[in-house]
Amino acid sequence: MIMDFHSQLDHYLTQWDIKQSTKRGYNPFALGIYLERAADLANDVAQGATISDAIDIHFNDRIAAMLHKKFS
Repeated sequence: MIMDFHSQLDHYLTQWDIKQSTKRGYNPFALGIYLERAADLANDVAQGATISDAIDIHFNDRIAAMLHKKFS
């Protein structure tokens, strides 16, 4: 099965959140925030932004680095 871009984003962010959930200081509301930002990112890409630029607009730090690696 081939996933569309938005589904791939949701998948990668869900996997990220699962890994983060085992760490001290985990935010149980983070996944909802990530998925909202993923929708915004996918919309920006659909309107012509590059994936790299859209990632930089909507995410930062380690999560942005992970997304850059997944979509490079």
